[in-house]
Amino acid sequence: MVPYIQIMEYYAELGRAIRGTRENLADLVYIAGWELDLDTFVDPPGTDPRQTLRELLSMAAGRGVEVRVLLTDQPNGPPNREVASAIGKMSGGGVVDPFHKLVGSQHQKLVIIRNAEGVVAFCGGCDIANVRLGREGVRGPDRPADGPLASAPWHDVQVRVEGPAVTDLWNTFVQRFNEVAANRFPGTGIRGIPVYGAEAVREAQPAGDSRAAGNLNVQVVRTYPNYRKNHFGDTLILPPYQVGYKFAPDGELGIYNLLTHAISLTTSTIYLEDQYLVGSVAMGGHPPITEALRKTIEKTSFQRMVIVVAGTGTIQDELFQAGSRRAEFIQQLGPQAAHKVAVYVYTGDRNSPYWFHSKTWIFDDRFALIGSANCNRRGYSHDSELGVGVAGPGDAREGGFAHRLRMGLWLKHLNARPEGTGRAGARPLADGDVRDFVAASSLWEQAPLLVRVDFTRAPEPDQSVDEKFAAQYPRIARIYRRFRGRDFDWSLIDPDGA
Repeated sequence: MVPYIQIMEYYAELGRAIRGTRENLADLVYIAGWELDLDTFVDPPGTDPRQTLRELLSMAAGRGVEVRVLLTDQPNGPPNREVASAIGKMSGGGVVDPFHKLVGSQHQKLVIIRNAEGVVAFCGGCDIANVRLGREGVRGPDRPADGPLASAPWHDVQVRVEGPAVTDLWNTFVQRFNEVAANRFPGTGIRGIPVYGAEAVREAQPAGDSRAAGNLNVQVVRTYPNYRKNHFGDTLILPPYQVGYKFAPDGELGIYNLLTHAISLTTSTIYLEDQYLVGSVAMGGHPPITEALRKTIEKTSFQRMVIVVAGTGTIQDELFQAGSRRAEFIQQLGPQAAHKVAVYVYTGDRNSPYWFHSKTWIFDDRFALIGSANCNRRGYSHDSELGVGVAGPGDAREGGFAHRLRMGLWLKHLNARPEGTGRAGARPLADGDVRDFVAASSLWEQAPLLVRVDFTRAPEPDQSVDEKFAAQYPRIARIYRRFRGRDFDWSLIDPDGA
């Protein structure tokens, strides 16, 4: 299990793995995502030649490698139909998945590759797109017309998975791909994919490969919407109408269930990176995630929760009401949160992430959950999402996967400096400075590019949905104009899929 906290490092590893696919040996590349930019650079700046994903996939398909792509299909989303068509011309394996609720999407980010090293999967919060690389992904000069932060890199977390857990990730892709291909593209010649058993995964590992004998415990978890429960009947389902996926007819709350369980078992510390942080509303009979957090924060043994989120201004146009909903989230954590919970955002600087996009939880430095689900109802009940929970090795805390991941993330954020300042003579922080969670939590107050935010009070005024949204979705414009109001707006933007 290898985490990637720099997007360029993840893309470079993808490029290496795709280049390792062989000719006419049943090797493959499967990609599922919300967005896929085929012209994304997979090589770091300075590489000659610096190749794109399109070039590598085209060469792989020419070697007989099976290339399949599964992307979301939604209004006002990325141009995924064109991407699927391009993949279809390469290998006949590009489809778009239209089965989502209104304002919902297929949000899983998954890559599976079989090459000379065996079968490997990558999942987390990171789609493949040049814009996420910032300056590293822009052809030619930066784009000042897009604003001062437009060329800054995104922050995200992705993990490389090997061993038996690949079975569940493989079959996650297969289930969706086969159902979409059968229902949406019948008679097109797009073949289904066989399910993959754990025995096949073991057989795919080369003899003597030490990575196949890891001692981490990995659990794959998903979110799928329940199509049988809607606020306004079919109003919140886009055509073609369906009861739901055959493999998840009542939806799936795996990510939510794993999170609430992990929170309940936590004794002392929680670290969270999230883009939205608005999961303060109950999902049907399922309480918001804040209820589980409040109970844990109130434990006498609990010491500190550190949260890093995207600035409210970067998500306001997507969520509206972001400030007040974040205030509700913090308020629901209870009175103990005032001295146990701290929330930080990046300041505006070209070395700050243009988008803070990570969705990562770390509990007691022992257990980590990395995935695509944001802390909101969409992530836990409404969109399709995917994540992996990782514990180990053994019962170790010091030096275990979660502990090392947390230290790496803290060093990345705390060592970041404003553009043009370099280190200004300061010694960069090292592992020893952030090894102890509680002791190192004070370092966040001194971080040059981060600022602590008080979300205990809602900002004034808080923007709500306007007619722009109704114009984007004319089917609901009549309902919108009749019932416009804060609660109704929020139900549309972040509907309850539980």
